[in-house]
Amino acid sequence: MLSRQTINKFNEIKKLVDECYRKMQACKNPSEVYTAKFIKAVKYAYNQWEKFNRLMEDGNAPLDNSDAERAIRDFAVLRHSTASGFVSVEGAKSLAVFSSFHETCKKHGVHLGEYLAYLFRYIGLHQKRIERSRYST
Repeated sequence: MLSRQTINKFNEIKKLVDECYRKMQACKNPSEVYTAKFIKAVKYAYNQWEKFNRLMEDGNAPLDNSDAERAIRDFAVLRHSTASGFVSVEGAKSLAVFSSFHETCKKHGVHLGEYLAYLFRYIGLHQKRIERSRYST
């Protein structure tokens, strides 16, 4: 939850950003006033406005993808350290699924080994129920 002070600052920034957007829309011939690089930057900002505005609507949204990049780093290093990538496509897919599962556990503070033990116990119980119901009908 964001603090009242953070929300107030965020609202101040939102007002400035909205004013900037109105000025971009109102500018008829920017080349008379600004350099080509500045105009290019403004056009980029104008074209990406919807995406940028999502950040303004959700103060908890990350500004970069560093977490995602860190999560796949080990996978990428492993892929590059083998002679020709992975031996099989299926092996690569299996490792990708396991890596994704592992990173999800890390992100939520869950111990992977304990969770896998719980999961396999549950799958085993569930499988036995399915087999019993299959033979009882």
